[in-house]
Order: sequence, then C-alpha cells, then structure tokens
Amino acid sequence: MDKPVPDNYRLTKENSANILVPISETSDNKAFINPIQEFNRDLSVAAIRVWSEIVRAEKSAKFKSKRKGKKNAEEDANWKFKFSILDALSATGLRAIRYAKEIPNADKIYANDFLPDAVEAIRRNAEYNNVADKVKPVEGDASALMYQHRSGSKFDVVDLDPYGTAAPFVDAAVQCLSSGGLLCVTCTDTAVMAGTNYPEKCYANYGGTPIRAEYSHEGALRLILNSLSQSAARYGRYIEPLMSLSIDFYVRMWVRVHDGSGEVKKAFSKTGSVHVCSFCRQHAIQPFGRITVKTNEKGNTSSRFQAAQAINQSDKCSECGAQYHTNGPMWIDRIHNKDFTKRMLEHIDQNADKYGTAVRMKGMVSVADGELEDSPFYFTTDSVASAMRMTAPPMVTIASGLVNAGYQVSRSHALAGSIKTNAPSRVIHDMFRKWMKTHPIKLENIKEGSPTRVLAMKEAEVDADLTHNQAVVDLLGSKEKLRRYQSNPANWGPLAKPNSGPQNTKNSSEEHANDNATSDDVDIHKSKKAKIDMSVYDSNKPVQQNTKLEQLATATRDVPAEGEGSIHRTTFGAKADNVELTMKAGRRGPTLLSDPVFRDKISHFDHERIPERVVHARGDAAHGFFKLHTSLEDVTHAKILTDTVTETPTFVRFSSVLGSAGAAETAREVRGFATRFYTSEGNWDIVGNNIPVFFIQDPTKFVDLIHAAKPDPKGGLPQAQTAHDNFWDYMSLLQESPHMVSWILSDQTIPRSYRMVQGFSVNTFVLVNKEGKRTFVKFQWKPHLGKHSLCWDEALKLGGQDPDYLKRDLQMFIDSGIYPKYELGVQLVPEEDEDKFSFDLLDCTKIIPEEEVPIKWVGTMTLNKTVTDQFAENEQVAFCTQNIVPGIDYSDDPMLHGRNFSYFDTQISRLGGINFSQLPINQPLPQACPFMNTLRDGYSSKVIPNGPNYYPNRFNNYPKPASVEEGGLHFPPYQVGGKRERNLGEKFFEFYDQATLHFNSLSDIEKANFVSTSHFEMGRCDDVGVRTRMVERLNHIDHDMAVQVSEGLGIKCPPAVKKNHGRKSDGANPISMLSKNNVFKPEGRLIALVAPDGYDHQQALAIQNAFLALGNIVAVVGLRKGPTYGKQEGQELPTNFTFESARSTLFDSVIFLDGDDRYKKTLNLGRVKHWCIEAYAHFKAIALIGTSAEWGSKLIPVENRTDGGKSFSVQDGVVVAPKLTSQDTSLFDKLTKGVIDAASFAGAYAQAVASHRHWQRDPSELAY
Repeated sequence: MDKPVPDNYRLTKENSANILVPISETSDNKAFINPIQEFNRDLSVAAIRVWSEIVRAEKSAKFKSKRKGKKNAEEDANWKFKFSILDALSATGLRAIRYAKEIPNADKIYANDFLPDAVEAIRRNAEYNNVADKVKPVEGDASALMYQHRSGSKFDVVDLDPYGTAAPFVDAAVQCLSSGGLLCVTCTDTAVMAGTNYPEKCYANYGGTPIRAEYSHEGALRLILNSLSQSAARYGRYIEPLMSLSIDFYVRMWVRVHDGSGEVKKAFSKTGSVHVCSFCRQHAIQPFGRITVKTNEKGNTSSRFQAAQAINQSDKCSECGAQYHTNGPMWIDRIHNKDFTKRMLEHIDQNADKYGTAVRMKGMVSVADGELEDSPFYFTTDSVASAMRMTAPPMVTIASGLVNAGYQVSRSHALAGSIKTNAPSRVIHDMFRKWMKTHPIKLENIKEGSPTRVLAMKEAEVDADLTHNQAVVDLLGSKEKLRRYQSNPANWGPLAKPNSGPQNTKNSSEEHANDNATSDDVDIHKSKKAKIDMSVYDSNKPVQQNTKLEQLATATRDVPAEGEGSIHRTTFGAKADNVELTMKAGRRGPTLLSDPVFRDKISHFDHERIPERVVHARGDAAHGFFKLHTSLEDVTHAKILTDTVTETPTFVRFSSVLGSAGAAETAREVRGFATRFYTSEGNWDIVGNNIPVFFIQDPTKFVDLIHAAKPDPKGGLPQAQTAHDNFWDYMSLLQESPHMVSWILSDQTIPRSYRMVQGFSVNTFVLVNKEGKRTFVKFQWKPHLGKHSLCWDEALKLGGQDPDYLKRDLQMFIDSGIYPKYELGVQLVPEEDEDKFSFDLLDCTKIIPEEEVPIKWVGTMTLNKTVTDQFAENEQVAFCTQNIVPGIDYSDDPMLHGRNFSYFDTQISRLGGINFSQLPINQPLPQACPFMNTLRDGYSSKVIPNGPNYYPNRFNNYPKPASVEEGGLHFPPYQVGGKRERNLGEKFFEFYDQATLHFNSLSDIEKANFVSTSHFEMGRCDDVGVRTRMVERLNHIDHDMAVQVSEGLGIKCPPAVKKNHGRKSDGANPISMLSKNNVFKPEGRLIALVAPDGYDHQQALAIQNAFLALGNIVAVVGLRKGPTYGKQEGQELPTNFTFESARSTLFDSVIFLDGDDRYKKTLNLGRVKHWCIEAYAHFKAIALIGTSAEWGSKLIPVENRTDGGKSFSVQDGVVVAPKLTSQDTSLFDKLTKGVIDAASFAGAYAQAVASHRHWQRDPSELAY
C-alpha cells in the first residue's frame, strides 16, 4: 500500500524510488530532480550491477586459486559480494535510494551533500522509501569525506554527479576507492570541455585543451579520462575505462581504479596530443611515450619506457594545407571495455522491464559496443563535404567505399551520422573525390590555392569503389529499430526546465515514451545533415543545413579575393580597366556616354530598387527547419503534417504592416509572421500576423483600410503609425473593427522581439484526409520563449535610438547560436460541426476560443540561419496564401479568397513579371523543381524549357496531370450554392462579444496600458467627432474602460449600453502576457553588464559565463570601445557598448557590479544614473551589487538591505546585494548547468530576469 504524501510535499516517482519534494512558491525544485538524467541513473544502476558481478567472479576465482588442493576448497554457494557506495553529491538522495533498492548486494550507501536542507531531504526520503538502514545521510564537503577514507574503510563505488565539472573531486575520489573499485563520473560543462571559447578553463579543469571539430565530444571524454589517469598515477594506481559515453548535454564514464605500479608505468604511453587541421578537421595523434618489449634467450621479457618519437608533422595540414592546432594532452587508448559493454547488453536484455529508458540504454550501449576500439575520433559526411563544397553523399556510400578498399568502419555513439574508421584521412578524402566525379562542384567559385581547392584537386591514391556494401548497409541500418541517438526533448539541458507550449502537461510516462522511441534519427541512405547538439550555445558550431539552403548555395556567388574571379567584369563579361574614373574628352572635358563601364554600372544602379511592398515593407527574415512530432494523418494526407521523421526547410519573414522599408521598427503596429515550408510536395505558405483576427470581414474594404492607415497623401504624415485622424475615423465607422481595435490597443503591437511573437493564420483553412473528409483548421505559432512586449516609453525611445531594433535582435541571437523556436498548433473543427458556434468560422474578425476548441500542438520550428543577402531573400521572397500542398484546402472565408488573388497579383508587378517563382528563394525544393508544365516565356524567364508547350500532345502526353495516388493537388467536392448577392453570413454581424472577451482576458496592468495607449492613439486625433465615435465604440466593449479613455480625450462617455458578459479566455497560447500559461524563463535575453574601469572582475566573469550558458547574450558596457579594466592589474574585458553608444532601452536587464573608487566615480555620472532610473521605470530586472547597492538605493525606490539571513534582498525585481560574498559569486556556476536556486543571489537574479517585466512598480515620480 502506498504511503500517504505529507502536507506541503509532492511526490516524484522514478523507477523504484519515491521522492518527496517540498512545494514552494518560489521554486519548483526541479534543480535537484532532473527527469532527463533518468537515463544516466538507469545506466549507472546497470553498470554497478554488472561491475559487481565481474568483481564477484574475480574474487571467486581468486578464492578458488588460493584454496586449490586444500581442504574446504569449495566456495560457499551462499557467499555474496557485499560492497559500499558513496553518492558524493546526493541532493535529494534519489540516486542513493535507487542504488539501495535496485542493486542487490550494495549494503552501505553513503549519501553526502554540503547543504543541510539537502541532507534532511535525503534522510526524509530514505525513511519514506524504507531504506534508512542502508542509506546513510552525510553532511559535509565531498572531497573532505573522500580524503577521510583514503585508508582503512575505502569505498567500493564512488559516484560523482556534480553541477558542472567533477575536476575538484577527482584527486580525492581516486584515493578513496578500493583497488578494482568503480568510479562513476559525470561532467556537464560541455561548453568548456567540448567548446572552443574557454581553452584556458578546460586546461585548468582537465589539464588539456579541447578539440575544435565535429568529434569534440569524444575529445571531451578523452580529456577527462586523461585527467583521471594522471590523478590515479600519482598514487600508484591506474585506470581501466569500462564505458565512456557522451550523452545529451553531458559526459558520463564508468572507470575501474586499480593498484599496480607496473601498469602505472604504461600510463604515459596512453596519453598524447592531437593535431587538428583548422579547416578539414584531419587529425594526427602524437603519443607521449612508447614501450619497447624485449625477450632474452631464456624467454623472459623486459619493458623499456621511452619518450615517443615525434610524428613527421609540419604546421600545415598534409591534406588541405591549412594550419594545424594542437589540442590535449588527452587519453589516446581505448575508451570502452568490450567485455563490459557486452555484459551490459545482456543485463539490459534480461532486465528491460526494470528500466524506464531500457530501449535507449540498449541503443546507445549497442553503438558503444560496436565502435572500433583502436580508432580514435570520427568524421561526418556533412563536415567533409562542407570543406569540399559539395553535396554531402549518403553515409552508407562513403562507408561502403572504405570497406570496399579494405578498411573497417563503425558508428560513433557521440554523434548521429558519424563514421569511425581505421582508414587514414587521405583515403577518406579519396572517397569524396570519387563522389565528386558524379556530383561536380563549381571550381570557378573556389579561390585558387584555397584549402577547398587543394582538397578537391588532389590526385586520388585509391580508386574508390562506392558500390553499396551489404555488410555496411546492415551495420549502419536499423533492422533492430534501436534508439541509437536521442532527439533533444523539450526540457533540454542540465536542468529539467519547465517546458514551453503543450509539453507543460507531459507526464513521466510520455517522457519515457520519448526515450524509448524506436526510430533512428539519421537516414544512412540520404544526404542529410546530422542533428547539432544545442545544449551549449556556441557560435562556432555549424548551422544545421537543409535541402533548401543547399539549393540556394548553387545560386550564391562568393567574390574571390584573388585570381581571375577577383577581377571586375561588366555584366556582359568584359574585364573593366578602371571602375573609378569615367571616360572624358580631354582631362577636363565632358564625360562620354560611350563609356561602356560607366553606363553598365550606373544603369544597373538606377534600376536596383524594385517597388517596395505596399504593406509589410519593413521586415527581416531567417531560414530554419520544421519537425513534426504529432501526426495529423486522421485529418489530412499532407506529408508535412503526417511525416514525423523529415525535417522540412522553412523561411520566415517577420514584418510591420504600415511603415515603409526604412520606418522605425518599434512603432505600434500589427506584425506579420509569414512562414514558407519547402516541402517535397511543393511550397506551402502560412501568411499570418501576430494577432489572430483582422480589421475587416470582406476583401473589398482592404483598399480603404490601408489608405486610411497609411500617411495622409497631402502631407505624407505620419509614418508607420495609426495615431492620426484618418485611421481612427475609419475605425470608428467600420462596424466590424472593435475586436481588432481591442488587440491593437493592447501591448501585442509593441513586441519585445520577433523571437517572442505569436503567429496566427488569421483565416480558416481546410484539411483533407485520404478519404476526402474535410476538417476546418486554424494554425497558430507559440514562441518557446513566450510572448513579451516592450513598454510604450521604451518603444518610443528605441524608434530613435535604434530604428532597426527588432531586425538587429533577430540576427544577433541567431548568429550567436541562440536559435528561436516556435511550436505549431492547430484548432480542428469537423466539417459537420461548422454551425455549432455562436460565431462564423469563416469570419476572420473572430477567434475560436480555446475553451471551445483546444489547440493541438503538432511540431516545432527552429530558425537557425540569417539571410545571406537581404534583397535576394528577404525582399524577393513572394509569400502567397494560395500556395498549398495536397491535403490542405481553402475554406470559404471571403478574406482568404481575396488574399489568394491579391498576394499573387501584387508579386507580378513587384517582382517584374510572372516568373517570380523562378527566383532562388521562391523555387520549390529539388523534389518539385525544376517543375515541368506547359507554361512558357514572360519577363525574366530563367529556364530554357525543352519539351511540349501544350497538353494533350503526341509526346506521351507529358507533362501530364497527377492522380491523387501520385500526389496530385486534388480538391474533393463539397456542397456550395445560393443566390448571387453582396452579403455575409448571419453570424458575421455580431461585433462586440469577442472584443469584450479579449479585454476581459487582459490583466489589470494590461488594461491600464490599454487605456494609456488609447489616450496616445486617439489623443493625436484633432477631430472631436473621431474621438467621440471611438469612445462610443469602446463603450460597447466595456463601459468602465470607456469612461477612463474618455477622461483623457476630453469626451463625455455615454451611459452603458450593455453589461459586460464577464467571460475570459486563457488557453495554452494565451491572450494575456501575464497569463500563467505564458512562458517565463531566463533565456534569450540581452543583458547589460555595467563594467567601467574598477569593476569586480570575478563577479563579471561569473555572471557572464552563467547567463551565456543559460542562452543569453551578456554585453559589456564601459567608458570606451575596447578594453575596460578591472580592480586589479591585468584584469580586462572587451566592451560591446559605451554609455553613449547605447541606452538601457536596448537591454532586457542591467547589472551594476561592485567596484573600487574608479567604479564609484563613474556611477555618479548623469548618464549612468539615467541608465539605472530608466531601467527601473521600464520595469526591468536590475542587479545592484556591493558599492552599486548603496548608490542605486539613492536613485530608485529600493533599500540597501539584505533579507532573511541572506546576502541580498529582492525588491520588485531589483536584486540588491550590499555584500556579495565569494561563495555567492561561485554559485553563479550553478546557472551554467541550468540550476536556478532562488535561495542564492544568482538564482534570485535569474528569476527576476525570467519575469521579463516587474509591473508592480510605480515609477510615476521618477524623471526618465
């Protein structure tokens, strides 16, 4: 019978363990129970059990050997090998409790933690799980405890699972283990050991520098193993790696530590440095030692230990001529023990029902078991192909070529799509050179003497046979359907972060289902880019490729720096002798129009500009990919909505509606959110906005709407604003406008970032399944970062300080490797239920409230590449609502039908003719392009067709129509009919119900902002009649709100016309930005680190590293562009901004550090004071540390104090820390692992940042 759960606790279950977690208002305690780490814990239980069986067998054999021939030589059949385990960093005790309950002969488990609260939690959970007799809670420093056990009662197993690096504990751990004992080590600081930004920190932690190549994660394993080996060797011990795995965001290894001076001598021969080519990633290994074994005449052997001979290595790569970088030292011996991995597989098969992640365990261990033992590192076909600028060949093709040439291959567990081989780099490259013969590259675009050209043009030494080898197909294939590699789950990271979107409701069994999914995530037969591990934000990581980007690459021309290609040529191909002076009749004579170079340049310049978009002219775009996770095959046969394996390339354009191409981006405007999916069935466009409804119900009004909103034709004023008489005059007379008016007066129209906007299809579409059944659908996007806004004063100032604010923000974060993600949701209504609502599904001025039709979340879009050329991509992309694919259809929404005509029609004039679909950014994927049809000619046709231009014809009737079975765009019949008339459906004529619903759904703060916005917008109207009619409109929405608006407009509000119905809507994609269903996390933010001369360098580095690891950009602000200097000599940071080149408005949060007298002097500058006051008035998170705390308390309404025995206090989102200790600073390291502990200064500030705005403040008395 289950035990009752005590009050104020919730129960978290994992396998056999039941963990009591305190219910807290300030923290969900997920820092200490990470469900993603269940895989780690499952593997560890299995590994310890297998190790214990091996040790028991060894001890048994030793006993029998000693007792051989003696009395009582037989071993007691009931003898059991009892052993002890130290869980050195135990937190809640979950790992220790599982060991106690699931490992039969572990009779003593010590669960240690430094924090008293954690030790109390261990004790409480041990008692709750009935293992208090086995699990002994210990409070203290882990290293001190291990040092106490260096002699006498040593531990048999030590488990190190820290936040970050295990380096500080290794020395103690290798000493406190019994000989042959098991050391289990986790390190989560992948940014250090597998990244390229912190080589000095990697050296400090692991005694070596990290590798910069696709095999960096195996390099991380080898760095740690070498660190363990060196530590053990100091004490006459050596290591035996049993299994070493790179998993998700961390590495985990199981290593035996033995006594033995003889083996210790061999350790230096298992260590070496690795020379890695900076371009093609070829590597060469330099061992540190070598062992020469000699046998004398009597047959006795002796070993001689010598320094290794240097490999014949220049500073340039032998393959491509680029520079070598030296990395390491690191472990160069085997990282797995095959006997151990095979025993692990047997154990998993026999106990699959005992592990929640058994399928994934088997998959990963199987790959580790199959890895080539003596071939360090691996390569991917994508990385080599990228270096040679070719289309990547299928994985199986290259692997087959290597095997056919007599070499061995295997997978690597560390990276999906990777190949291990004992073939040298030159042979690997020969395989690609053979592939290049049938997939040629454009040599004219490759610089002479460049590494790419050297690689591509080198003479092959091996005549590669790329015929698919069946043994390789079987080896790399998926016959067993093993889960070899894991897709990033929604709560990715060292901490179980709260999921965004629909995943918030996922239970543990669904998470296990994700672990146990059986699909393999790399198709060995396709040229497809392997998944990139984004657990660490690293701008040096390659952008995930997709087929659309590869297609665009063929149209991209790089300008060579030298050679023939670097010479300026005219558009007709002639080389220009001078491009700076025109031809003249005499040195001072008239310019000659006969100068062909001048005319070529100036004529092209005169025609560079094309007509800008009438609406949505201002915007920015990005490439990405979409991955469906939930199939909709019951309602559609569209592959994009049924195929959960393929990653579909996407192109997204965000925009503002009214402003011209150069307008300020932070004006109050509706935002466009247009998405193109480059599917294998053609292009599909969702051309939406960040507001789910529109102004008008019928398309014929669109012309008048835009004319009223755009600048007045007489004065050309105002630009990119709706705050003028014409717009509000039209709104006051437009009967269907109230719902849209309610949205545009909310903060939805001043978004913080395009990374934080919702997207809506606005119109209703139809999905069609294989049987022809129709289902109405509305599409929605939810940003993973949540939707957040600017405040109005901030938006006004940014219009002048940085008119490109939103564009710069999107590019900055994508280029930094912090990729925005959006969840695609659908609201589905069966055709037979069309009339059951109080509104018409075809009315685009209405939403479908989530309370009536919940959103079903089906897929995730990631934007991971900015455009290469703004004109060629952002400007020339032609989104059209009519672009659909089989399985998707139009509804009878009148606005949709108008858009279908208008969008297509406007592209013809804007892009110079009917052939705009031939532009690279508009072309469908190669699967659907070059497309075959009978359409011909027109302006700027880029295709030379060769075939019939009519149908039917005598040439086998091609190009012919496609049947439904062949993927034809088929429209099943449905009932239409009625009299021809100019009218709308009956339900279209209710205009206020949903406007009131929207207003009711706003928080009190947002309602107050709504009123203030109304005062600004309508306060710019001089016509009293316009203001009067608008107050009358608002009075139908909510009388109390209309009264408040009227008071600021000098208008008397009429009496209430109806009672507010009181209904609200708060779903998974919420209306209110302050809804509990919105996403708040300290990620994707731009944080200002105020660090003029004299700043505290230790604090600055700790904060910068912590918030970079969480996925933010931390910008240093100082007195000058260049270095800023810390308190001590030699301490400096490069600045990104100065107090003059930026204002607090550019940032989400501002941190004022501690500092010396120079720092204090800078704080007293008026500009710096304004930064603090303005950030406070804009409701942003602020940190005031040390000397800044006293200074800040005199500027803004906070007190210079601490709370509750802590070193800080939190006051309305201002974290004040008068005396921040070095221990507080060190706790920032927890944030690098995603651990947000609200009890620490670091965690409290992270939570303040996560809240985005602290609206409870009253800045009304501040001047800013």
